[in-house]
Amino acid sequence: MNLDDKYKRVLFDTIAEIYDLVRPQYPRSLIDDLEEASDLQRRSRILEIGSGTGQLTKGLAARGFNIDCVEIGPNLAGVATTRLSEFPNIRIKIGNFEKMKYKANYYDLAVFATSYKWIDPNERIPRVTRLLRENGYIAIIETHHVNGGTENFFIDSQTCYKRYDSNTPDTFQLPDPTGVVARKYEEEMKKYFNTVISRFYEQEVQYSTAEYQKLLRTYSDVLAMDEESRKALLDCIAEIIESKYAGYVKKRYLFELFVAKRKTSP
Repeated sequence: MNLDDKYKRVLFDTIAEIYDLVRPQYPRSLIDDLEEASDLQRRSRILEIGSGTGQLTKGLAARGFNIDCVEIGPNLAGVATTRLSEFPNIRIKIGNFEKMKYKANYYDLAVFATSYKWIDPNERIPRVTRLLRENGYIAIIETHHVNGGTENFFIDSQTCYKRYDSNTPDTFQLPDPTGVVARKYEEEMKKYFNTVISRFYEQEVQYSTAEYQKLLRTYSDVLAMDEESRKALLDCIAEIIESKYAGYVKKRYLFELFVAKRKTSP
């Protein structure tokens, strides 16, 4: 993880309530598969790293699991605390996962929900391995932006990105769902883990102009822009949605669930 990533990962805390409002929910079938693949039982102990506003946490908490959450952003953790107040089996700590102390050989599952990329790659697998019991599991959920939904909008909107974001490539195209690479974590963790499943789930979400502007504000690259450029970008995209798409667009997501089991003897 480079210095830019360390900076960007704390930006989400500045828009915690917006993040909770517009980010897509994880499909129920994904949570079902996570429970089955990780051999979770009622009262199983879970460590969720980068729990954000508790979008995955609530789905797991309702099933009776004991969950320790760690979140670097105090505002994100505050939203999660409110959302999860009905669950006595949830504990949320605010801090940097790479520096916090937890019981070794204790957890049945460590899960990263759209947070894995923000954890130091030199720390994440060795540290998680120490915290899991023998035959415990690691689960990684990624959210991919893929071709689909209102397809022409995502082509049209590139004119805005090229105008206001200097990092925009000359050619850009969302990948087809069938082109997303699966099992990309195996090489990194093969010393300590054996893969159990790698599975994908598609979902389309419709957004109004205002909702889509809010969604873009939760993306790290947009958050990292200066305020003037960010406003100009969002206004430009809003104009396209209003003038060409009657105020609504659909976006397709591809959620990826990867689960692996800790080896008894690495």
